[in-house]
Amino acid sequence: ADYAAMLAVNHPNVVLTAANVQYIHPVKLGDILLALARVEKKEGQQRQVAVEIRVADNTVFHGQFTCLITNKHVLS
Repeated sequence: ADYAAMLAVNHPNVVLTAANVQYIHPVKLGDILLALARVEKKEGQQRQVAVEIRVADNTVFHGQFTCLITNKHVLS
């Protein structure tokens, strides 16, 4: 889910700074998961991203992620 949030921001220097998540249903080995992420709010370099994960038509996870775009890569 965190990776889906960072992909939604679509910037090479994005880092995750906060997460508020809820696991709704357990999943089983072999389940195919679909993660849907969308940027809901932009404030300067900060992004609020909503993520939902589904198995078939059932939501099994949802969360709100706060991401930050940094000036330099965190490992440089």
